[in-house]
Order: sequence, then structure tokens, then C-alpha cells
Amino acid sequence: MTIETFNHIEAGLWFIIGLGMLIAALIRRRDNRWLTLFLVATVAFTLFGISDIIEAETGAWWKPL
Repeated sequence: MTIETFNHIEAGLWFIIGLGMLIAALIRRRDNRWLTLFLVATVAFTLFGISDIIEAETGAWWKPL
């Protein structure tokens, strides 16, 4: 398995976790404390997934000197 494949699988995992957080937020939408926590987690996990897709396609975020 190549590193690109692993990054795509990892991105899928982050998106699934983010979706789970969004569902949890919708279930607990009457409790503002939990709603905020789950919505922030949704955004964070989705950004992790996007970063893994970018890493898989480009090889890395940055190249060391």
C-alpha cells in the first residue's frame, strides 16, 4: 500500500468522524455547550480530512530547506 492510498483512507476516516460529530450535534442541538463542542469538532475533523487529501495529491504541505 502506498502512502497516497494510506492518506486517502485516513482522509475518509476523518470525514466519517466529522460526520459522526455533525450527527451528534444535531441530536444534542438543545444543549448549547455540546452543540458548540460538536460543531467545532466537525470543522476540525473535516479540515484534517482535507489536509490528508492535499497531502496525498501533492506529497506534502511544505518542503524542508
